[in-house]
Amino acid sequence: MIVGWTSFGISVFHFVGHMFNFYHLTIQPPFFVKCVFSNTIYYSSTFLHTFQFYLLGTVTGMTGVLLTGVMGIMAVFALPWARRKLYNIFWRVHKLYIVLYALIILHGSAVLVQEPWFYFFFLGPALLFVLDKTVSLSRFSHPVDVIRSDILPSDVTFLEIHKPTGFSFKAGEWIRLAIKGYNEFEYHPITIGSAPHEETLKVYIRAVGPWTRKVKKLFDPSNVQQSLRQVYIDGPFGSASQDWSNYDVTVMVGGGIGVTPFASILKHIIFLAQTDGRISCTKIYFVWVSTDQHQFEWMIDIIREVEEHDLQALVHISLFITRFYKKYDLRTLLMYLCERHFIRVSGRSLLMGLQSPLYFGHPNFDLLLKSVGKNHSSVKRIGVFSYGPPQMVKSVAKACFERNKTSKMIYEHHEEVY
Repeated sequence: MIVGWTSFGISVFHFVGHMFNFYHLTIQPPFFVKCVFSNTIYYSSTFLHTFQFYLLGTVTGMTGVLLTGVMGIMAVFALPWARRKLYNIFWRVHKLYIVLYALIILHGSAVLVQEPWFYFFFLGPALLFVLDKTVSLSRFSHPVDVIRSDILPSDVTFLEIHKPTGFSFKAGEWIRLAIKGYNEFEYHPITIGSAPHEETLKVYIRAVGPWTRKVKKLFDPSNVQQSLRQVYIDGPFGSASQDWSNYDVTVMVGGGIGVTPFASILKHIIFLAQTDGRISCTKIYFVWVSTDQHQFEWMIDIIREVEEHDLQALVHISLFITRFYKKYDLRTLLMYLCERHFIRVSGRSLLMGLQSPLYFGHPNFDLLLKSVGKNHSSVKRIGVFSYGPPQMVKSVAKACFERNKTSKMIYEHHEEVY
C-alpha cells in the first residue's frame, strides 16, 4: 500500500511538473524550442505550438494524461471502503496494470526529452512476474477437493481441503482461494488455519461480504451440492506472523477472525510439544479479543489442546469479551463475579470451560506490554503481532510506540488489518 500511494504521489508530482514545462515552452521564442526538440517535433521559423498541443498532441503528453487518469482510478478503488463494498470492481480495476505498463512504455518511446530508460527497470521484474503468473496458472488447471465443510458460530465457514502434492507452508502463511464454478478467476486471500504437519488444509472464512457470504451458502452442509464443490488455491504466501519464532518472547493479539493465523501457530506448537520438537521462543502471550463468547467457540478446541499439552507453560492465554451495554452493567458485574469465583474454585472458566482467564472489557495493551517487559527484563526484543480490526491494531501499535519511548527493550510490532 505504501509503495502504491508513493508511486501515485510521485506520478502526480511528475504530471504537474510537466504542466509547468509545457506552459514555459509556449512563451519561449520559436528558435529556442526548435533547438530543444530538433529531432522530435517539427517547427517552422515563426510557428509556436500551444499548451494543448504539448498536452494532447504529443505521444508523451497524451500517454501522461492517460497514465495519471488510470493511476487515479486505481487509487480510488484501492481505498478501504471500496475494497470492502466494491471488491469485484476493485479487483477488475486493478487489472488495468496491463494498460498502465503499456502506456509507460509508449510514454517514453516518443523520445520527447531523452532516450527512454524504463526498459532497464522493467525487464527484470517483468520476467519474475511472468514466471509467477505461469506458476499460478499451472495451479489453476488443477482444482482440489473440499473434503469437509461446516458452518461455525459467528458466521464462520470452515473448509477442510485436500492438500496438493508437494504443497508445503509455514505456520501463519496464507493462500489465494477461488471457487470452481463460481467466479473462478476471483481469488481472495485466506489465512491457512492448519499446521504444517497436518495432511489437509483448513481455512476459516467469516461471512462479511458478497463473496464470503456466497462461500457460506455453497458449503453449507445442508446444501446437497456442496459435496461436488472444488476450489483453486494459489500460494502459499508469506506474512509477518510466520516470524513469531524469531523472538525469545512473542505477543500475539488477535481480534475476531483475525486470530486465524495464530490458530495455525498454536496447532504447530501443540505438534512440537507432542513430538519433543524445538521451540525457539521461551514465552508466548496469546491474547484474543472478541465481542462475545460465541466467537470463541470455533477455536475453543485448539485452545483446550494447547492447555493440555503445554506442560512447560510456554503459552499464556488471555481472552477478552468486549460487547456490553454499559461498562458497569449489573449483568456484567454478576457474570464477572461468577466467573472469578468459579475459576478460584475449579480452576476453569465458567463460560468457556478453559483454564485460561476470561476478562470483560477492552484490554489495556500498554499495561499488558509493560507487564510482559517486566517479566522478561533480560530480553532485548519482543515481537508483537496484532491481527484484527483497524481500531484494535492501532491501539496495539500505539502501545508499542509508547513502550519503545521509555523502555530499553524494543517492541517490534507487526500488523495486519482484517
